[in-house]
Amino acid sequence: MKTVKILWVAVLTVILVFLVSCGDGGLNYDRFLKLLSDNGFEYIEVSFDTDYSFLSVPRRPLLIGDEIISVYEFQSERTMNTDAATISSDGYSIGNSSISWIYPPYFFKDTRLIVNYVGEDREIINFLHKVFGRPFAGQGS
Repeated sequence: MKTVKILWVAVLTVILVFLVSCGDGGLNYDRFLKLLSDNGFEYIEVSFDTDYSFLSVPRRPLLIGDEIISVYEFQSERTMNTDAATISSDGYSIGNSSISWIYPPYFFKDTRLIVNYVGEDREIINFLHKVFGRPFAGQGS
């Protein structure tokens, strides 16, 4: 009986993540922040120079403990996919820029978001996999 309850909770969690990420045109920045909070992550929206970005939209960095997740929100899926296509499959170049990350990069995307994480925190990586599925570029793509 206990196993059945755990299984139902897991199924409902997956359904909830799916509905949140697919409803109303996909996942946006505010919904992503809510998912972070709902999954127990405390974050700080860092006010770095958001004009600096490898992509065509500003980078919105989030500090989770000592880790940084960079979120890029696009006006359309088409624009997001155009920018995503500039990221090499290994994640070490974007457009004409080669990047020397200190850890392997992970790049995830949804209809209007690209999320970049460079780090080794398994909780963060597992959360991003749960929300976005397999990375489209970088580690594990």
